Amino acid sequence: MVEMSIATIYLVYYVRTARFASRLKLPTMLFLYGALFHAVAFYWLTDTLIAFGKFTPTTAWIGFVAFCIISGVQFFLCGLLYQFLEKTNFCKIAMISFPLAWCVTEWLYPRLFPWYLMNLHLSWSSFATFVEYLPLPVLAGIFLWWLDVILFGRRMAVIYTAVFSFAFCILYGNIKNYYLLQGLERADTIRIALVQADADSIIKRDPFVIERYKELTERLLESTTQPLDVIIWPESSVNFWLLTDTQNIRDTIVEGIGHYGVPLLFGGMTMERAPNDSPSVRALQNMLQYNTVVGVNADGSITGMYHKQVLVPIGEYLPFEKYFKTLRRYSPETGSFDSGSLNMPIPITIASNKTINFGILICYEDLMPRLAREMTRNGADVLVSFSNDIWLRRDRALAQHTFLSMWRAVENKRYLLRVTNTGWTTVINPLGEIVAELPLHQATTGVFEIKVH
Repeated sequence: MVEMSIATIYLVYYVRTARFASRLKLPTMLFLYGALFHAVAFYWLTDTLIAFGKFTPTTAWIGFVAFCIISGVQFFLCGLLYQFLEKTNFCKIAMISFPLAWCVTEWLYPRLFPWYLMNLHLSWSSFATFVEYLPLPVLAGIFLWWLDVILFGRRMAVIYTAVFSFAFCILYGNIKNYYLLQGLERADTIRIALVQADADSIIKRDPFVIERYKELTERLLESTTQPLDVIIWPESSVNFWLLTDTQNIRDTIVEGIGHYGVPLLFGGMTMERAPNDSPSVRALQNMLQYNTVVGVNADGSITGMYHKQVLVPIGEYLPFEKYFKTLRRYSPETGSFDSGSLNMPIPITIASNKTINFGILICYEDLMPRLAREMTRNGADVLVSFSNDIWLRRDRALAQHTFLSMWRAVENKRYLLRVTNTGWTTVINPLGEIVAELPLHQATTGVFEIKVH
């Protein structure tokens, strides 16, 4: 991410120092910069489109180029807005024209990957903590303003204001983080086991991938000397269909996993009968199908289910299929999942008879601040991201997914557990720091202690 920070400094320097013969030259240059930025940052997207969406290489490259062009439009609009704001005396004197233009366009412009400038600066924890109060685009605007003043500030009033606000953020952020860590020291400790099977994209679709998870879990239980509070398997670790009204996992086709004597959270697939007016188009008529996380207590009783709300197009559903049924012929392997609607955590009763509420995010959802905040407001004590990132194909993409998701811990002042099929399987504390992780691309398990109020 160092190169991205350098690119940010260059962007501010370029906007401030370049001279342009025509009004549209700056927005055009920013557009090219933005398209190139996304081409470098998301070069792995073609592999994902081929593996996950079953695109041909040609179609995947066309999609990638379109993605870069569309993403570059945000930079173009930022340039236009900057030129407009520079015409107002206040914005020009206060040096907020470019920071404000960036903040507005970053906040309002739709994007496939919710990448923000502040994602590059999570390690600055005293400033990152303000995301509890201000959205990431606003923090990015403040950061750019400081950078702009440092490089080009001339008026002492503006410089003093920037220095004072900078010092305040450092002081307040460090104090807030200190008291947060002190509170965590007094909180209860629970022991979490994370299981990573490292199944490839072919095996991952096989219902019998569950045997890998069972074997790893049984081996873990045999080697562990201290009791566990909960075991967590990642997204799509159970590829058998379960009914949403199932009361006990032991009554289902999934054998064995209700007999560990330890609560379990796992990613699976569920079905329920659709209402008569449902617009869904399904291979199994009149059935709604969900990408689900299921919570199971030590006695095998199902304590709750969370159905994924934000589905990935082409991978989990086919856009416009209900209007154009023939589309299925061109993408037969695309999933047919429905979106869930409830954003309630799953309660699990641990060994001490205390109930811990686990806020669930499935894959792409850990990039959505709104979903994590709703989970926290609804009582989540811990956030857990269930993911199957085998489709991302490249280690850099795995790192990017982890890096973008870490903000959910900081925003909500909760531990975030990321349990994945291939990695990064990590434990992230409320400061956004990775405090433990499993190695990439290995079938392994790990037992970690986290703090819960």
